[in-house]
Amino acid sequence: MISGPTGGSLVKIGTGTLTFSGANTYTGGTTVQAGTIEMNHVNGSNLFDALGTGGVTLSGGTLRGLITGSLANDLTFSANTTSTLSAAAGTVLTLGGDPNTTGNQNTAFTMGANSVAVFGSATDSGTVRINASSQSPTVDSSSAVIVAGGTLQDLQDSLWQVLGATGSVIVNAGATINYNDAALQIIKLRLTRISASHETMYVCVSRQCTVELSFSDLVTTTTPQEITHASHTVPF
Repeated sequence: MISGPTGGSLVKIGTGTLTFSGANTYTGGTTVQAGTIEMNHVNGSNLFDALGTGGVTLSGGTLRGLITGSLANDLTFSANTTSTLSAAAGTVLTLGGDPNTTGNQNTAFTMGANSVAVFGSATDSGTVRINASSQSPTVDSSSAVIVAGGTLQDLQDSLWQVLGATGSVIVNAGATINYNDAALQIIKLRLTRISASHETMYVCVSRQCTVELSFSDLVTTTTPQEITHASHTVPF
């Protein structure tokens, strides 16, 4: 157990992996600057308790859930850094709590200027869920989202506040964005080629639509539709 006086904090540096398999009680927050922190313990309410009670700041490293659970700690993707949040294969990591188990949590989610939030990886193919909170996400318009593996999923009509506000969204082959039948489904795409670029926002209002992303052709649309001439699929 890592404990200490009020305000004690943890900063992860170096390229190695640090695994927490028990509860920790420090209160000053956790910063992942490099390498990986793995969470492998939840409390009786299914909340991850490995990182104490302070906020979590990703500043170039990776935070990985090894078991299914919910993260109630405030989460920040630092400005001008690329960081990863992932769930191990077969697990679900929920930000903001699960109304069916933990209840909704008062969790803040922040993406700073020019931050890149990477969700999942080729090996971490679990599900990361964005849930409702009493605090709306703070997402800088210059930030970017990359779904590198697994599934980025909506819970309680919340994901649009991230994908509709960030500057661009990229979905790697084999990865998925799942809007989970949300009432509002918005994804902001920046489609670029060598000679030109175009930025637009797509809104799915039918609850059943597919957006296929292409980064070699530019697509402009003013009405919800299915784009069918590309190679990456985002079902929602």
